[in-house]
Amino acid sequence: EHLERTDIAEHAMKCLRERRGIRNVHLYGRRGLLQFQGTIKEVREFTKLPRVHLSVESDNVEAVRALIPQIPRNKKRLTDLLIKHANDSQPGPDDIGVRLKFGWSPVEIQTDSSGHVSGLVLQKNLISGDMMSPSITPSSENIEIPCSCIVTSIGSRVIKLPGIPFCDLTNRIPERESRVCEFHGGPIVPGLYTSGWARRGSDGVLATTITDSANTARTIEKDLEESVGVGVGGVGIVGIVLVISRLVQDTDTHCTVLLN
Repeated sequence: EHLERTDIAEHAMKCLRERRGIRNVHLYGRRGLLQFQGTIKEVREFTKLPRVHLSVESDNVEAVRALIPQIPRNKKRLTDLLIKHANDSQPGPDDIGVRLKFGWSPVEIQTDSSGHVSGLVLQKNLISGDMMSPSITPSSENIEIPCSCIVTSIGSRVIKLPGIPFCDLTNRIPERESRVCEFHGGPIVPGLYTSGWARRGSDGVLATTITDSANTARTIEKDLEESVGVGVGGVGIVGIVLVISRLVQDTDTHCTVLLN
């Protein structure tokens, strides 16, 4: 009933109505707690849902706790909230238990004799090194989860544009302070700028992208003032606005902004 008052998709709401007996929800993440890509608002809303008990399972809680003073403020508050739910408390008899489990990768989809999905095999990952950018090593520990439906929704790809530098390894446009580079650490491509997921990867919320776009605009403004990287001085703000509206359709413009 609570979810009906939110913007949840109707087909998802219909599915939940038909499965009122759900008591446990398990969410598995391949990497560590510090790589969690949700927002603090989302986690807080989870904790305030009636009859929902949130718990976090991670092998590196204490190592992450020690790093909290070094984490950027927005990530620090989120991490601190997740750690507060990393305990052994159990949901009540009428609660729905939601468990965030870090360090597991799907390795096999099991099928029955008729070829229908019957389960999912997950492999435990060993997380080591720098917790901000850890090394992930598969272990020999596996678990099997019985299920009848699997939906893939992992990862995202930035659409490549002809003639624009792109790194397949990072799935990003190589850049330095929003200025597009020929390759990571390479020379700047004059007059070419990038922002959003194409620049930093698929993370953050709308506010993150707004901040990112503002930083890109400041870089463009600085280059216009100094006539650096735009090829021709005196382009003016009207020219920039036109380029943003046309994106990369006009190859004769002096300054192009790549938006995802």
